Amino acid sequence: MPFLSAFIAGVLSAFGFAPVGWWPFGLIGLAWLIRQIVQRPGWRRGAAIGWWFGLGQFTVGLNWIATAFTFQAAMPAWLGWIAVVLLSLYLAVFPALAAGFASALGGGDRLRTSLLLAGTWAIAEWARGFLFTGFPWNPIGVLWLDLPVAQAARLIGTFGLSALFVLTAGALGMFVRGNGRGVALTLALPVTAAVYGLATAGAPPPTPTRITVVQPDIGQDKRWSEAAESEREARMAYLSQRTAMARVSCFGRNPASPPISRTSLRRAPGSRFYSSPVICC
Repeated sequence: MPFLSAFIAGVLSAFGFAPVGWWPFGLIGLAWLIRQIVQRPGWRRGAAIGWWFGLGQFTVGLNWIATAFTFQAAMPAWLGWIAVVLLSLYLAVFPALAAGFASALGGGDRLRTSLLLAGTWAIAEWARGFLFTGFPWNPIGVLWLDLPVAQAARLIGTFGLSALFVLTAGALGMFVRGNGRGVALTLALPVTAAVYGLATAGAPPPTPTRITVVQPDIGQDKRWSEAAESEREARMAYLSQRTAMARVSCFGRNPASPPISRTSLRRAPGSRFYSSPVICC
C-alpha cells in the first residue's frame, strides 16, 4: 500500500505541470511523499517509496512523448507509451535517491526530513540534467512559474526554486499535523522568496538582448549528408535575412547531426550574422 499511494501521489503531482497547471496538486503530492518516508524511515524503504512516486510523476508528466509518436508513420503509435514507461523507470531513480537519503538521515523526524529532502531533491534534479546525456524535463520548481515567488529563480536558479517548493510541501504536511514551529521554519525561505518576488515584479526589466532563433527545418535525407552542408548553411543565411540584427543568434539543429560551422555561417552570402555571437543548439 505505501508504494501504491506513493505512485498515486506522483501521478497527482504531475497535474501541477503544464498544460494542466494545478500547482497545488504538486504540493499535495510531495506532502504525501514526505509523510510516507517519515512514517517508514530508512534508506531502502525511503528509496523505494521515492521511486514509485517518481514513476507516477514521470509517466504522466512525459505523456507528450507518446503524443509525438502519433505524428509519424515509421513506428506504431502505441510504442510511444512504451517509451514513456521505460524512460520513467529510469528517471524515477533520481527521486528515489533523494527520498532515500532524506529518509535515512531524517530518522522519522518530519522537520528534519523535509529540510533534507529539499536539498537532496534539488541535487537530484541537477544530476538528472547531465548524467547519461541528461534529461532535465519537469523540475518541480517550474510549477511556480506563474507566481511571484518564481522571481527568486534569478538568484537561486531553477533547482533552488525546486528546493523551496519541497520546503513548502513539508510545511503543508506539518500544518496538517499541527506543528506550528515546523511550519514557521520550513516556510521562512519560501515566504522570503515570495516577498522578494512581489517587490521586484514591477521593476523595470534590464536592457533586452535581441536573440534570433533560426530553425531551418532541414529534411532527414539532407541532415546527415556532408554534400548538403553548403546547402544547409545557405538556408541558414537566407533565413537570417528575414530577421532584425541580433546580439545573439541561436541556430536550432539535431544534436546528433553534423556540426555547423559558426565561421561559415557568418561569411555565407547574404548572412546578417557578421559579428554577433552564434549558438548552435
